[in-house]
Amino acid sequence: MNLSSVLGKHLKSNDVLEILERFDLQVVYVHDWDYENESDYYWAAARPQGFAMRFNAAQELEAILCYVTASEGFTPDLSITGKVTASEGFTPIDPSIINEATASEGFTSIDPSIIGESIFENFSDAEAYCQRTGTPYQASPATQSRSWLLTLLPSRTAQYSFEDGQLILVTLTLPP
Repeated sequence: MNLSSVLGKHLKSNDVLEILERFDLQVVYVHDWDYENESDYYWAAARPQGFAMRFNAAQELEAILCYVTASEGFTPDLSITGKVTASEGFTPIDPSIINEATASEGFTSIDPSIIGESIFENFSDAEAYCQRTGTPYQASPATQSRSWLLTLLPSRTAQYSFEDGQLILVTLTLPP
């Protein structure tokens, strides 16, 4: 199984249904209770396996959060999203895709082999990989206790979130 390969697939596609059945996942429908003109979406959280999937109103898988480090109700540093600028047709990760999946309950760490993306020990390794391979990316200053690196690929983005230099979360999203 490769999570990045199902990004963009429909909720009822065979590949997505296989994941839902394999991990006995419940899909939760979230609608605009407050009439704020927000789009409806769907969540499937595999807390014991370390990942969560978000489907948009059209039921396409638009984001996968992969917890490389176990979390106890971990909430990503959403202040970084305002510092990422749009480039090459990509826009920053929308903080709203993270909030629902990271509610009070924690996640165990994911088996990195099922993510389907390169996994890096630290920020420096991630940046060196992008520079060596010519992968387009944006990054925060590496000197912060929390830092991030966003790869900008034609079919997806992968945001690597680091805390104290160690990888804690990989967020896969569709490009806009």
